[in-house]
Amino acid sequence: METISHTFPTRGDDAVPPADPILASSLIDDDDLDDLIDRVYNSAIKDRKEKKEHLIGTGAKSVDEALFGGLESGRVVEISGEAGAGVREVYTTLLVTSLLQNPDSTAAVLDTTGNFDVLRLYTLLIARLSHQPQDILSALCEAVGAESDSKAEDVAAKVLDRVKIMRVFDFEGVVEAVGEVREGLEGGGSGKVIKGKEEALGEERVGVGERKEASKRTFVPDSEDEDEDEEEEMLFEIKAKHGLASQGRDTDAVSVPEPGHADTPEQSKKSKSSTLKFILIDNLAHVFGPLSKTDMNKATSLTSTLLSTLAHLTHSHSLYTLLVTPTTPPPATRAASPTRGALLHRAHATGPDQAEAIPQPSIFSSNKIGAGMPGLNGLMGLYSDIRVLISRIPRRKVDARIYYDEKIDKARKRRVEMVGVLEVVGDRWGGRTGGWGVFAEGRDGIVDVK
Repeated sequence: METISHTFPTRGDDAVPPADPILASSLIDDDDLDDLIDRVYNSAIKDRKEKKEHLIGTGAKSVDEALFGGLESGRVVEISGEAGAGVREVYTTLLVTSLLQNPDSTAAVLDTTGNFDVLRLYTLLIARLSHQPQDILSALCEAVGAESDSKAEDVAAKVLDRVKIMRVFDFEGVVEAVGEVREGLEGGGSGKVIKGKEEALGEERVGVGERKEASKRTFVPDSEDEDEDEEEEMLFEIKAKHGLASQGRDTDAVSVPEPGHADTPEQSKKSKSSTLKFILIDNLAHVFGPLSKTDMNKATSLTSTLLSTLAHLTHSHSLYTLLVTPTTPPPATRAASPTRGALLHRAHATGPDQAEAIPQPSIFSSNKIGAGMPGLNGLMGLYSDIRVLISRIPRRKVDARIYYDEKIDKARKRRVEMVGVLEVVGDRWGGRTGGWGVFAEGRDGIVDVK
């Protein structure tokens, strides 16, 4: 029998050299590489230009740079700030930009406090139109249905007609107003969110019980007709209450057109003809607060469903949605827990009563503004795409020395010159987080600080 032997190279023998590496650049020639780079680069420029056309800015260079040119459509933006910091001036300016940049569009304002300043909106419209070139002003006149030689005041009045202001007094009013907005956008809907499985089964059980009761009553003598009517009214009330409660119970519900109406030609036509482009809610905390005091779990559930509906409408219809929430006063330091205090004692050799600092939303260490309303602040972080914080800080170094000196009386501090600061404290997609800009409030809106 013939034996076949194999000899493998050892360390002492000459090893077989490895294959030469193949560079990736050798797999594609220069022409193909140039073509690929050209297509990718030009596509990126085109996408950037298209996005820039849909941005709404404030006109203040510093602020717009912090926002990368402005806010794009299809984003839920939370604007929080302290009273008198310029929040209203900022969102009114953005509303004016949206109305003039989209001449055929409309806006919906949900006012929970009754403080929306229509006169200020009209003033800013006139100021912006007065600085427009004649050809752009003529195009706006044609878009709003005004005469070509109309004055800025007349055009502003026409533009103002495209703003729908809905005064709401409680959380239920906000839900109804958002339902009207949704019905106008998607058509055929009733403004209600889709219920979860448990709620649907619950209503089905009520319906089955009602049908069984009805079949029973066919054999009841006529003498009990009054009792029958009372029972029917009670069943109707129970079903109605159950339906209202189920709207806010399912936090995972997504607001989409109701089944059976989503693909109808009438709805598609109505959705395409909708002119709504801008939604403003000022402010959400005003209606969330009273509800959270009675039942925090219910308030959180209902608010989560509402924000989910707004996010769906914003993303589906490329809207500019601004949600205004106030910030809380500067929080006092809180005493640490015994466990936390013991850890601090070991680490820093301090007593167990050492105060623990609460994280602040502002990037400026001197800005001790509060984070916002407990409960609502966490929900806004889940559903908002961009989070903006607006506050006021001293303009100059000498102003800061006076303002932050605890020994100086408040009367002197009131004379300190302040400027508004807009900070991007969160951005889900655009990478703006950490950007900030300063502005001053002028007669014609917010302006750059000179």
